[in-house]
Parts: sequence; structure tokens; C-alpha cells
Amino acid sequence: MLTLPVVIEVVTLVLVVVSVVLVLVAAAAGTVVLTLTIVVEVDALVFLVLVVVVVLLALVAAAAGTVVLTLTVVVDLVALVLLVVSVL
Repeated sequence: MLTLPVVIEVVTLVLVVVSVVLVLVAAAAGTVVLTLTIVVEVDALVFLVLVVVVVLLALVAAAAGTVVLTLTVVVDLVALVLLVVSVL
């Protein structure tokens, strides 16, 4: 049974994967400017979504008394690393 945290987590993971794939595709195509633009825009979007997701998951997990936050924190850290790498 898909609960709300699970659905949100899957969507978040998909967004992170999509951003990585876009970076690799753009890098493989050799378009440096396009790569930087896509990375910054996608990662900014992913980061914004993740912030909302983390807040929602924190509320849901706190209300449900479950430990969903570990995976959330990991995904959030991955997004932060992607954001930092894309800026560098």
C-alpha cells in the first residue's frame, strides 16, 4: 500500500535521478553553457521541492510516529551535494 510519505519519497528520488541524467546527457553532448544552465535550474527546482518534501515528511512522520526521516535526510543530503557540485 502506497502511503503519502512513500509517494513523496519516490517522486523526490525520481527528481534527483532526472537531474543527474540531465547533467550527464548535457555533459556528453559537450554543451558546457547548456550543462551549467540545466544543472543550476534543475537542482534549484529539486532543492526547492526537497525542502517542501522534507517539511511535509517531517510533519507526517511526527504525526504518524514513524522513522521515515532517515531516507529523507539522505535524499536531502544528495540534493545538497548535487547543488554544491553544480555551482562549482
